[in-house]
Amino acid sequence: MNISAYEGNQPYIFISYAHKDTDTVLPIIESLIASGFRVWYDAGIEKGSHWNDNIANHLENCTIFIPLISKAFCESKYCQMELHHACVKDKDPLPIYLENVDLSAVSRGNDMWISQFQKIFYYETSWEDFIKELIANPLLAPCTGNGGQRSVGFSTVKPTYTASSDFKIEKKVLIKYEGYDEDVTIPYGVTEIGEKAFSRHKTLTSITIPNSVTSIGIEAFAYCERLTSITIPNSVTSIGSEAFRGCSSLTSITIPDSVIRIDDKAFYYCWNLTHVILGKNLKKIGLYAFSECAKLQRIFIPNSVKVIESRAFFNTPKVTIYCEASSKQIGWEYGWNCIAVLESDGVLPTKWGCVLTQGQEQDNFVMVNHVLEGYLGNSSQVYIPAGVTSISSSAFSGCTSITSITIPDSVTDICKEAFKSCTKLTGVYITDLAKWCVIDFATGDANPLTNARKLYLNNQLVTDLVIPDSVTSIGNFAFFKCTSLKSITIPDTVQNIGASAFAYCASLTSVTLPDSAFSIPLGAFAACTSLTNITIPDSVTSIGTYAFLACTSLTSVKVGNSVTSIDREAFENCRALTNIMIPNSVTSIDYRAFYGCSNLTNIMGGKGLKDIDGCAFENCPNLKKKPKVGGGCYVATCVYGSYDCPEVWTLRRYRDELLGASWHGRMFIRLYYAVSPTLVKWFGHTRWFKKLFKKRLDKMVQKLQNEGFDSTPYEDKTW
Repeated sequence: MNISAYEGNQPYIFISYAHKDTDTVLPIIESLIASGFRVWYDAGIEKGSHWNDNIANHLENCTIFIPLISKAFCESKYCQMELHHACVKDKDPLPIYLENVDLSAVSRGNDMWISQFQKIFYYETSWEDFIKELIANPLLAPCTGNGGQRSVGFSTVKPTYTASSDFKIEKKVLIKYEGYDEDVTIPYGVTEIGEKAFSRHKTLTSITIPNSVTSIGIEAFAYCERLTSITIPNSVTSIGSEAFRGCSSLTSITIPDSVIRIDDKAFYYCWNLTHVILGKNLKKIGLYAFSECAKLQRIFIPNSVKVIESRAFFNTPKVTIYCEASSKQIGWEYGWNCIAVLESDGVLPTKWGCVLTQGQEQDNFVMVNHVLEGYLGNSSQVYIPAGVTSISSSAFSGCTSITSITIPDSVTDICKEAFKSCTKLTGVYITDLAKWCVIDFATGDANPLTNARKLYLNNQLVTDLVIPDSVTSIGNFAFFKCTSLKSITIPDTVQNIGASAFAYCASLTSVTLPDSAFSIPLGAFAACTSLTNITIPDSVTSIGTYAFLACTSLTSVKVGNSVTSIDREAFENCRALTNIMIPNSVTSIDYRAFYGCSNLTNIMGGKGLKDIDGCAFENCPNLKKKPKVGGGCYVATCVYGSYDCPEVWTLRRYRDELLGASWHGRMFIRLYYAVSPTLVKWFGHTRWFKKLFKKRLDKMVQKLQNEGFDSTPYEDKTW
């Protein structure tokens, strides 16, 4: 058969493909030409040649552009250039997917363009069905001289080519591969991959199996330690014992619907295997089939599975098993889901009654009602299905392929560690900011922003955040670690701001707080290292623990006149802070509230202070004068838990009325103030310290009260 490229002025098809796929592509081109279609492809251009004017001219003049998309196509810069040029020239494409690949991982723009059009999936069907679908496609009609009708030469029989001498084939069985290529495509026509055909191959990294193959034999790819990618076609019905044993670089595998059984130890010791998708017609999983897959995260077992042999998932400590069945089936042997725990067997976490839902990118999501329990895909762009209301713990944990995730408006809560270790995540996409604000994030690592750091609203990066007026409450961790934020405006409709809602927003420089908020909660703005000033409105009554911890650029703080307490470590390590006015409404400053504010020189106000922890201003070397509450009773406050309690009131009267009346008493007070803060700092948190001093202080207080020192509320003298 002559498969020379068409040259002429009539409408023709342009074929774009990677030369690594030549053995797969040539039969397609030959069948098109045999059916009367005019086809141009780079037959006259040597492999490795530059993408040049010759190719550009033929692409610009073509009527139909057919890209044959595969892993090799995605990796070829020339193929990507052809795809982009076809988009720019507004060509009519008919994409054919030779393999199940994610084009967006290489070029999001090319993927967005190509996703608009009809696709043909070569790898999902037989050759006969594929070629019938291709030849009958009406888009190709202008490119044939007979109005799109099949020519006399049309045949559904696939053209065959002489296999490379590297393949030893007998009676359609691939006995041995003797080559040294990294990327191997098995010739079409092979029906079986024989025992140990590729076993212990040292250079093999990817393998493409044609849809003529029906079985993969015993140890066919055993110990191919560099094998990272394999596409099993929807023609294979069985995977033999130890077929992929010891393929330690294999990270994911999709078992097509055609596979009926997976035999013993088929994926034994595939240490880096994290994602497995089982076909919906699978009936048997053999003994130790996925045993010792130490990184396997999750697997879904369809209802079709009637037999699971003992220890099928033995010693896969990270896996969660999702079952379509509502309970263990009769044919699933004892210990099918066991795991080694010390010297005895434990049971792997198993969830029942799950269903598999296919998402926008043909990814598989494990669902129970409207709860997303797990993700089985390996796409870079993930779109959570609409209608999901909750995302379970660890649902996406360890999914290192994900670079962006779209959260639908229906989601109301996300559990802990839902996105743990999604280390390549760079963007979170939403469409409703008000609904995002009220999502209940269980912890910081429940929020995908912990890894992504960038939030996109309607595909626009959010930098200047304006909370909608419809929002009355901002949830815990709502914008945790969102480093794309530069400014925040919160309207007066918001009354509650959640814990750590804006913590670690490292680019945040400006915050406008509402006059309606009652408190600045736990860690609300902690580690916002670019924030320079903050005004706390008069509606706020308390500044919570860690509220502005480590805001290292904060130079100005205006505290509202209703604040009564500044909680522990609220401004710790705000090293740029030089002075602060504490309103008279503030009665207490807690443990290490201003600890490590190394440039703090002046504190004004604070006349209403009744309780200052002894470590509140520790490690502030430039502070000229620390605020005091009648000199303080450090040990007593530590022992009794408050500066304002009957026992401490008695001791404060004793200090002011008796000790302060003599020079040696005043000397003792100064010595006490010099030593006791350090004692409390070192030992105040220990039980023995409080027990030791409480026994002695109780006796002393009782004696002083007997002598007439009152235990009613008391205002200190100034020392």
